[in-house]
Amino acid sequence: MIRKTLLALALIASLAGTGHAVAGSFLDRPTPPTAAELGLSPAQAAEWQAIQADAKALRSATLEQVKTELDRTQAALAEPDADLAAIGQEYQSIAFAALLEQRQLRNRRLAFYESLNPDQQARVRAFLIEVSERAERAIRAFEVLQGG
Repeated sequence: MIRKTLLALALIASLAGTGHAVAGSFLDRPTPPTAAELGLSPAQAAEWQAIQADAKALRSATLEQVKTELDRTQAALAEPDADLAAIGQEYQSIAFAALLEQRQLRNRRLAFYESLNPDQQARVRAFLIEVSERAERAIRAFEVLQGG
């Protein structure tokens, strides 16, 4: 259970970070379209930039929490009476908190998307297709690494 949690968090961290340096271009995050590419008004551009900044901050904060917890995990596992359940719970807490924040961010993104005109929505969907294709490749590579 702890191993699966750690593997899941490692995958999340690699997808959240600059995966290119670690695992190759298939984990490199595609760049979201710019406000100019989407043809946004100044008000829409400000909201788009705020959403992108918040998403980046969430990825960075989650990665930092995982890094900090890994240090604690190593120290805890070196002890003969290591509490594996508590170690696993810490990672689950990090994942749960990240999911809650991600849900709020997703709701903001959906509301923003709904405010766009059909052409702008099509450009966002094209970006999301690229993201999903990259995620699919990353999952396949992860499965290969796991021997599956």
